Amino acid sequence: MPLWLLACAEPAVVETPVVAVPDVSDLAAEIVELPAITVAYVEVTAPPTRDGLESALGPAYARLAEAGVVASGMPIIVTRSEGEVLALWAALPASSAGSATTATLGGGRGVRAVVGSQAGLPAAHQRLRAWMEAKDIQRLGLYWEQFRAEGFEVVYPVR
Repeated sequence: MPLWLLACAEPAVVETPVVAVPDVSDLAAEIVELPAITVAYVEVTAPPTRDGLESALGPAYARLAEAGVVASGMPIIVTRSEGEVLALWAALPASSAGSATTATLGGGRGVRAVVGSQAGLPAAHQRLRAWMEAKDIQRLGLYWEQFRAEGFEVVYPVR
């Protein structure tokens, strides 16, 4: 094809897909620097239902008390894997862990949001994940929920 003909050709139009960013303003979602938190925990598995979680978490928190954990904050549920059965840590921020296993949560960049009720957690997680994906924010594996006076604080460590 002659060069002059190429110069007259219409440029190709490349359409870039537009990704809608979900509105998460009601969750007060923000990207923050997470403080490192030492927690004492017990590993549990549970079906992803309210009854399943309650039947697994109640005894787990009792085991932490029996281990001599001195809590320095409200309970935390760490989700390590999802599916038909959840792999969780029933955790407590601990000033003294007694004989319980410990780990450090946080200490890096994260997305934090507040969900008003336990019933609203599943939908809030879906919306937060869609929001992070639309903003190209990569999650780093586990995430947690901590009981608060205003509901539940949801935290996702991210890159």
